[in-house]
Amino acid sequence: MVLDAGEIVLRPFENRDRSSLLAILGRADLMNLALRERRFGVREAEIFIRDNFQVTERLHYGTVTLRSTGEAIGFSGFRACAYLNEDDVEFGWVLAREHHGRGFASALGEQLIIHALEVWRLPRVLAACNPLNAASEHILRDKLHMRFERSVEPRKGFRRKVYSAVPGWCR
Repeated sequence: MVLDAGEIVLRPFENRDRSSLLAILGRADLMNLALRERRFGVREAEIFIRDNFQVTERLHYGTVTLRSTGEAIGFSGFRACAYLNEDDVEFGWVLAREHHGRGFASALGEQLIIHALEVWRLPRVLAACNPLNAASEHILRDKLHMRFERSVEPRKGFRRKVYSAVPGWCR
């Protein structure tokens, strides 16, 4: 899967992306509000890449790159999600801090929603964020116009605000 989001592109992982993604996964300032809510050690990051960037499955992550240079600046994609007690699909992204505030997450999120609803024809697609991640919540609610579903705590101390988009979603 390749998604064109203007100045950025989501494409399958390539080995040349490894060092950039290891650096991102190892940054506490990024990872404290994403995924496991802590930075990854190198070995753990290598395992995460191995297990989650497989292009043989529909639900996987890919590398977010700058169109102009091909530089890997983050990762994004889809994964299975049971936050609302159903078999849903969730999308998400993690971008290097120096690329925040440039509209990349909004552009990418829009393309992910379109892909899930129009290409895969899912009945809905979810996105979830840590309640302390005001920037991501702003994108989901105000930029992508997703509907707030509810707050969940799938395991003790691990909280998420869950948003959805359904067919007919308005860009």
